[in-house]
Amino acid sequence: YMDRTFVFRWRAVRKGLPKPTQFFLSHRTGRPVKRASISRWLREVLALAGIDMGTFGPGSTRGASASAAAKRGASAVQIMKAGSWSNLGTFQRFYQRTVDDTPVGRLILQEST
Repeated sequence: YMDRTFVFRWRAVRKGLPKPTQFFLSHRTGRPVKRASISRWLREVLALAGIDMGTFGPGSTRGASASAAAKRGASAVQIMKAGSWSNLGTFQRFYQRTVDDTPVGRLILQEST
């Protein structure tokens, strides 16, 4: 990532602009990708994965990934660190969900590893 975005970051600094600090930069413009674009990309990926978009959306991915990690044996400390939660209760109250254990659910989890 750092190698591929070096030119964009270097150009910005050379022009006297602040160095881009966002994680996602457009390969066309070198500018930070807007939140709406990332949301659209997530919706497209979720739809391609067969996820029910009426129930789940881009905002669901944080809780879903943390719940899947818990189901697969991640410790509470690992989950808190990955989710930037200072209190495990936040994850448990607002994000932890039952992970689908049907054959399709297992297949999706296996494909993600």
